[in-house]
Amino acid sequence: MGKQVVIGVAVAAVLVVCIATVYMSSAPMNAETDVTLQSDSKVEAGQSEQAQREEQDQQAEQVQITTIVSTPASQVPTDAPINNDKEKEKEETDNTPIKSHPKPNESTDQQLTELEKELEQEEEVIEEVQQELEEDKVMHAVPPPNPDKTTAPFIIPPLKEASWSGPAAALQEDFVMILDDNAPQPLKKALRRYEELWKRRFVTSDKPKDYEHMHKLKRFKLVSSTTNDQVNIDTDYSYTVHCNVDSLSEVTCTLSGKSCFGVIYAMETVSQLLFQGGNTMLMHSTISITDAPAYRWRGLLLDSGRRFLKVSILKSIMDTMVAAKLNVLHWHLTDHCRFALASDSYPALTNSLKGSYAGHYVKQDVATVIEYAAERGIRVVPEFDIPGHSRGYMPIEGQIHFCDKSQTRTQLFNDPKGETMNVVKTLLHELLPLFKDEVVHLGCDETKTTGQCTHDSTFRMEKEVVKYVKDTLGKTTAGWEEMHFVSKAATPETIVYIWSTIGRHTPSEITQTGRRVVQCSEARFYFTQPAPGGPAGWKKSWTDISQGIPETQKHLLLGGQMSMWTDNYIPKIQCGSWIPKKPHLPPGHKLFPPEQDDAFEKSLGGMIWPRGFVAASSFWNFDTKYQADGPVFTAAVWRLNDDVASRGGHVCPTKCSCTVTSACNKDYM
Repeated sequence: MGKQVVIGVAVAAVLVVCIATVYMSSAPMNAETDVTLQSDSKVEAGQSEQAQREEQDQQAEQVQITTIVSTPASQVPTDAPINNDKEKEKEETDNTPIKSHPKPNESTDQQLTELEKELEQEEEVIEEVQQELEEDKVMHAVPPPNPDKTTAPFIIPPLKEASWSGPAAALQEDFVMILDDNAPQPLKKALRRYEELWKRRFVTSDKPKDYEHMHKLKRFKLVSSTTNDQVNIDTDYSYTVHCNVDSLSEVTCTLSGKSCFGVIYAMETVSQLLFQGGNTMLMHSTISITDAPAYRWRGLLLDSGRRFLKVSILKSIMDTMVAAKLNVLHWHLTDHCRFALASDSYPALTNSLKGSYAGHYVKQDVATVIEYAAERGIRVVPEFDIPGHSRGYMPIEGQIHFCDKSQTRTQLFNDPKGETMNVVKTLLHELLPLFKDEVVHLGCDETKTTGQCTHDSTFRMEKEVVKYVKDTLGKTTAGWEEMHFVSKAATPETIVYIWSTIGRHTPSEITQTGRRVVQCSEARFYFTQPAPGGPAGWKKSWTDISQGIPETQKHLLLGGQMSMWTDNYIPKIQCGSWIPKKPHLPPGHKLFPPEQDDAFEKSLGGMIWPRGFVAASSFWNFDTKYQADGPVFTAAVWRLNDDVASRGGHVCPTKCSCTVTSACNKDYM
């Protein structure tokens, strides 16, 4: 906006000078007597015209100064960029070459022609600047002006309610974070994380020129309504942020939550606002935010049953989950390629994982992941997939049985002697107590009648396992939609995941039975395959997941979940459980060996984010007034993407497209 005003004023000044020159060059000056007789009056007129021109020039200069200096970032319209290049713009204006104008003895037509050329050149300059502004608009879009204090700074996920006013507030190097001694441990640890992050940003950030004269952001008070530090399906993540300025121009922000995890989300929101304002400042000194998720279940599935994810990768992704306000890690532990968790009862399950297939978790790893997650308000829901997707059980074949002896065998057989059932129950009895969460996912998807496995034997197995988990182990069962629609093994308490392609099943089919449901639509929330960078790749993930569910049943929709399956990172299609008609290798098969963990981690992050931020927004607070491909929404996603990258998270770089093997057309390996 600043560039447009400066150039527009310059054009106006040129026009004034040129028109005056043309007028004077057309006046009669043939007789010396005329000049003599009119000399006094001409001097007066010349002085008057000169005074007018000087006044116009002063006014034009004043407009420039007022526009560049006095317009705060908060008053820039929505589609305008943040004007951080004031000195550069002034220098460009000062260095603009002074154009020569036609001399008095040249013809009027020639003068007008020259003037038209100059105007065309000026129009071309304006058009170039406007094009440049349009290209930069998405990256630098800021919230609209706020005369009525009702419009909120736009971050991802969108805030529920917010208002702000007043000038910017600059974070001070000696800022303090205040917390009661009896605060829950997760909150104390979160305080240290965000304190370190904000101090690091303060040191590395360029300060605005008027930094010393801005309001000073000095204090953050953290208040949790409870000392409870346990995270479960009923945890309250709501929070408020109130920032106010005192008589000394110092700003204090109070961050409150119904739980310590709500306060952690409040810190995350403030962190993103600091990043949005220029890394170390809030764009306004008076802020009021009331925010809460629309859904209790905001999940991400990570698939360790195919390509192994070491613990450090899980931790890194959980750090990004907090930024997106996701609260469920669905840990898919068994599938075609491995049984990923070591068992004392059946050690051969993981002892056999060697070479390029090496990689499994021990019980201490589970404790580490759960503790790390809990400190960030994340629940860990394990999945032990049966009776299909069970090729990972092959190392103990003989103790457990499959439907057939084919090369592609992968489905467990519920044998008449109960040997398979005994193994499954023993494993679940040993391993499920490692997980604190009340929910365990049993898979129960994509089974079929094949070989020894009949419809009755397969579905009796599912029903018996569900009953055992509920009655003996005291866990709530969850399963993919087939558990309800095909095997009918889902109990009234079972949580059903709707996943299949649009048109097959809908969440409302589950809620009308009185059961709880999680929306996991593969069309919108499966990130197995790459997508174009930007809105073209993420806008389908911005959706109302409650669509079609009657108002009286919406409480049964727990929320939504995205899934990052690792099918494309394995050495052969589904680790041999399926042979395609045209044999081919998965595109990321070179990233399967453990020595490629670093490249794999980058690829995984690039496949999930930034579209995962958009999906998380749908799970948090979907609002029809926002468009996922709109400039402000897009700018907010890119800002969060850059924010996460600056913290060390792995994402697909801003304004880039990523595939399984590359980012921005550069191979990960």
